[in-house]
Amino acid sequence: MTGKRWFLLFLLTALVCAGVLLWQLSRDSGRIVTISQDGTVLYTIDLSQVDEPYTLTVSWQDGCNQILVTPETVQVTEATCSSQVCVHHGPLEAGGSPIVCLPHHLTIRWAESAVGP
Repeated sequence: MTGKRWFLLFLLTALVCAGVLLWQLSRDSGRIVTISQDGTVLYTIDLSQVDEPYTLTVSWQDGCNQILVTPETVQVTEATCSSQVCVHHGPLEAGGSPIVCLPHHLTIRWAESAVGP
């Protein structure tokens, strides 16, 4: 092969590697969720590291929220507040609004650098 062909082969390989790396980084960073209460981050969860579903209980004064974490999503399954807006919100969706429980000062959202799964 001539020097020009080697250069083109190298350039093509470098572009493919860079594309795969960028795709992997954007995919992984989009799976990080933060659970905050009254402005303080309680949990930062990387869904790509979750193997089995589990439940978190977050308490606030005289109430609490049950949060189901799975490898695919996060959602509030139970809450002791009267409105139940956080429960009816359903799972956290890419590009969707965060899950908020105003009575318990709770917010569940994708991390700042994340865009959802």
